[in-house]
Amino acid sequence: MQQVSTDPNKGPAEAEVLIFFSVVQTTGSVILILIIRRFRKRFLTLVTVSINSALLLLFSAYIVAMKNNYIESMQWVPLTIIGGIYLSGGCGAACIPWMLIGEMFPNKSRGIATGICAGMAYLLLFVLTKSYLTVEMVLSIEYTMLLFGCIGIFGLIYFYKYLPETENKTLLEIEEFFASNLKGRK
Repeated sequence: MQQVSTDPNKGPAEAEVLIFFSVVQTTGSVILILIIRRFRKRFLTLVTVSINSALLLLFSAYIVAMKNNYIESMQWVPLTIIGGIYLSGGCGAACIPWMLIGEMFPNKSRGIATGICAGMAYLLLFVLTKSYLTVEMVLSIEYTMLLFGCIGIFGLIYFYKYLPETENKTLLEIEEFFASNLKGRK
């Protein structure tokens, strides 16, 4: 069994940090439950993706500044930034898509469509998890975080243009919204 270090001169053990970030993300999810009716899914998605992207870009800048000796390394800075990423992710990006997939598809194909979406989400998460270390080895951590921050900004623009508000709307109203947009594009 692995022993957890209690020496105050050493940094936190990896297991303690992982547990801390899991608690932070869970706290974000609880916050989401408490505020979603007031602030609505679209607004929360835009805010949390903005915060996530900004924190990823800030993390990248911190690492570049630290590597170039512009600033001194401080253990609390990356922990705080990553904690913010987990908290805002729990308040939005980790939960809201699962709420939306049950609302986005027509009733006659909702079951199979949500199943396909969930399967694709798990497949994409698997690919992202398995490719992360390779991407980090190729780009280095600061440019990997920069890449993720830029992807977040692209996602923010996409969500701003195309993500409808579904809170307090019936499934029929949501279905009609997508049907009218689909006809308008043809």
